[in-house]
Amino acid sequence: MFFVFFFAHLLADFVLQPLRLVRRKTQWDGLFLHAAIVLACMLLLILLDPALGALWPHILLITAIHLLIDRGKVHYGNRLPGPPIVAFLADQFAHVITLLLVLGAAGSAQQLFALDGSWLAPATLVGAALIIALFAVPIGSIVWLDPRFERTALAGMARIRSMLVGSVALMLTLVSSGMALPLLLPVAAVLIRRPGSPHPLDGPVGLSTVLGSAVMIGGLVQLLLR
Repeated sequence: MFFVFFFAHLLADFVLQPLRLVRRKTQWDGLFLHAAIVLACMLLLILLDPALGALWPHILLITAIHLLIDRGKVHYGNRLPGPPIVAFLADQFAHVITLLLVLGAAGSAQQLFALDGSWLAPATLVGAALIIALFAVPIGSIVWLDPRFERTALAGMARIRSMLVGSVALMLTLVSSGMALPLLLPVAAVLIRRPGSPHPLDGPVGLSTVLGSAVMIGGLVQLLLR
């Protein structure tokens, strides 16, 4: 169950949440719109697998808690000690803990992480890996490496390049297992010597973070699918 709803969370939080909606969440209408998207993503999964329909009360509770967490981040996230990446990670941690607690109350720990509980589980596990590698890691890296968003004008193309690098690294890891890293090292060396832009995401630390994360995520997916 967890992987299915984790995918829905990632889809709503990273793929279907453009920057203008992030900014709009300072108002209640923006928060409710985002919560509606979170709810819609989970309801779509129920349509694809009606066996998950019994979880509709849990889905409503997850949506309500998601809204409250985001409300807290918007208005109190800047009070957390440290740079903006702390609030970013704390927000995601709170959402994951919510999924674990609410869905865990619906069944055993074995059922929570079982890949045979729904026909959607294996596909959503791979989908979650893709979203993390292509969206979450680059966005988190921008928050980490450019905390004042001084290079926002360069961020769009830098994210596209990081998505390409992350997707290649993830797919190579899923296909070639332990051979992915040796194959990627020459590519990484070229990209580090010739960055696409002055944006930190195109720099050595940003590129290494995207590549390393994609390889680790791919390796973890392989282990879970065995």
